[in-house]
Amino acid sequence: MKKRTKIIAISITLCMCLSLFVVGVLANITASFSVSSTLNFVADGVYVMAQGEVRLGSSKDSAAIPEEIPSGSDYDYTGYSYTPISAGTNNAPDASQPATGFSDNWEIKDINFSSENKVVVYYFKFTNYSNFDVAATCVTNISTVESNLANHIDVQTYVDGSVTSVNTYNVYIPAASNNVPGEKTLEVVITLTNLMEPISQEALDFTFTFAQDNDTTKYFNIIDFSDVISDDMNLLMFILLGIDLTQAEFQPNDKAILGLSDIGITHFSSAKDITLPSEDVNGNKIIFASFLTQESLEEVASVSIKNLTIPEGYKYVVGYFDENLSTVKIPATLQSFNFNTEGISTTTGLYMDNLYFEVAENSSYLFSVNGALYKYGTFEEGREGNTLLYVPGANYSFELPTNRNITDIGEPETMAFINSPIPTQHFEYRRNFTTFEVPNFITHINSLKNSSLQNLTVNGDVVVECDSIKSDNLKTLIFNGNVTFENLIGSDGQVGQISASSLEKLVFNGDVSVQATSKGYGMGYPKTTKIYFNNVSNLTTAELEEVIGINTAYMEEVENVYFLSSLDISSLTSTLTTNYYTNSGTVQEDGKSYIHFVYNDPNV
Repeated sequence: MKKRTKIIAISITLCMCLSLFVVGVLANITASFSVSSTLNFVADGVYVMAQGEVRLGSSKDSAAIPEEIPSGSDYDYTGYSYTPISAGTNNAPDASQPATGFSDNWEIKDINFSSENKVVVYYFKFTNYSNFDVAATCVTNISTVESNLANHIDVQTYVDGSVTSVNTYNVYIPAASNNVPGEKTLEVVITLTNLMEPISQEALDFTFTFAQDNDTTKYFNIIDFSDVISDDMNLLMFILLGIDLTQAEFQPNDKAILGLSDIGITHFSSAKDITLPSEDVNGNKIIFASFLTQESLEEVASVSIKNLTIPEGYKYVVGYFDENLSTVKIPATLQSFNFNTEGISTTTGLYMDNLYFEVAENSSYLFSVNGALYKYGTFEEGREGNTLLYVPGANYSFELPTNRNITDIGEPETMAFINSPIPTQHFEYRRNFTTFEVPNFITHINSLKNSSLQNLTVNGDVVVECDSIKSDNLKTLIFNGNVTFENLIGSDGQVGQISASSLEKLVFNGDVSVQATSKGYGMGYPKTTKIYFNNVSNLTTAELEEVIGINTAYMEEVENVYFLSSLDISSLTSTLTTNYYTNSGTVQEDGKSYIHFVYNDPNV
């Protein structure tokens, strides 16, 4: 018997209708299972290659296209909705030709079963050269057929070679990425399980509709927002991020993204553009997205995204991204965007050359200037000013604006010593960031880290927070104004405000103050660093000991310390000599006269 089925796509839609008429007349151990169908392909503006095979055998694995095929029938098919560069060799679309739509049909006639060939496999492979994902949605009466042919047939489906736990006839075909087309296979395996009884006549209909896939909810684990804020580990993470979720306004049905689904992990294994879903499949609002996993703060799911669009309604987004992250579009409702980069190395770095932020102009929480991201307000109550959060990638220029009341750089790592994956690498991903001058209107440096930074000059009076200046390649650090070190325990118990293992020169042109709470944890530079004091009017002996490493727990004494010769250092001399520093006389450095003190290690 014959029935026509069609795969029809208009614009971005490719529809395939496959009708299988099942007629069986069984005698003893021989079955006749005849299928005739015609597949028509029509497409306009869709770049899809469709391949199909009809395979017979005693099992799925042994099934193959039979050597003898009924006259006028094809058991394999390849069709294009476009003109390929070289069919069968280079199947990519010929860019000089418009999409033509499928111009031929696939004719399938009789399929005959026996006890040796009791399995038929309908194998489909779809190759997507379009720059958008394709959803293949199927409407089928297969459940009715299975019911009518109970105890006669078994049906299983396979997607990309793996059996599905529940038969599915819907698949998602990824978009082409970096000139590599997306692919997806679907196999429908029908097995005759009873060869001893006749089979009544049945018609099995499949209708596949291929269309641009706009559903992004399948890529994420979506749960109730109330479940997120009731979890102690999540609450701790958000406290560290400066987000008090216990005060968050939300409705009972509001949802949250917490990590990737299995499909999402596969989908984001290569860089994709994505607009986060604004609702779940039931129409409930999504107000939060975290790409940190639920299981542990130590485990992170890195998401490979190029252009990220966050819809209106979202309040918080946190997570780990890779170097492909480019334009980030932020709505007016978003209160906090925090991210880090997985695999950051202080020597090699992980760079986001195309990173650029765009914030809705009516936002009262965040704003952007020339691709940099800023926060209205600071992270310390009672202080006025705004905060630089993230700088743009190296493909864009960066300069702090003078007219936006920017006072703070970065987000403080107030509890970084617990070694949690808190996103605070505000400068780290900017390539070739070798020299930077902090303007004099900046009053607080909370986080300024970059593996390529070699020369840093701070021009104004500043407070330097715990674990804030970090670069293994930093050679010169100059403070032109007064500096106050907030000396808290660093992230590894050894470093605090400054972590610079290659620092050669540290210059203080203003007053130096150390608010010490854990002696010896504040500084992290080598003993070979040369330290220059051009002002000691308020420098106490305790603060001197902190800065140059005397009696500190984790830093050896700096070998060379210089004081401007015009300064009165009488109150500091005793501390220096008692701790094995020797006055080696006056020297000229940088056109100035300095008294040079050299450390003599008593253990050598």
